[in-house]
Amino acid sequence: MLGIEIIVGSIAAGVVIFAVRKRKKAELIFWSRALIIVALIYVGFALFAANWEWLPTEVASVLIYGIPAGLAMYHSPWWLVLGWVAHVGWDVGLHYGGHPGFVPHWYPGACIGFDLTVAGYWVWKILEAKQKNKFSL
Repeated sequence: MLGIEIIVGSIAAGVVIFAVRKRKKAELIFWSRALIIVALIYVGFALFAANWEWLPTEVASVLIYGIPAGLAMYHSPWWLVLGWVAHVGWDVGLHYGGHPGFVPHWYPGACIGFDLTVAGYWVWKILEAKQKNKFSL
């Protein structure tokens, strides 16, 4: 079942990538903000379930993923790649299988597919721009 969830997440990312890919500088801003939003979704799950024990951990994730999002904006888009790949660790390490009970069992798999697709897209985008010798966002 995990394979289907990952595929669905990857397709969802592809749809969003297609929708925002032509916006140049705004695209980097969008994906930096989106990294923070995916962390906020877990905060929403904890709030909805009134799971006050896990809420500080989920809020901390917003700060944790805000760091590479900010660094991507001001230093290098490679930070964005790192942030999206690192978020897979959050999905697998803390929430796989719906752990700790307030996360829908299917969500971490879908998030893994989404995260890896976005990270892969940015790797491709950065390398393609470097190959053309004109990286400008």
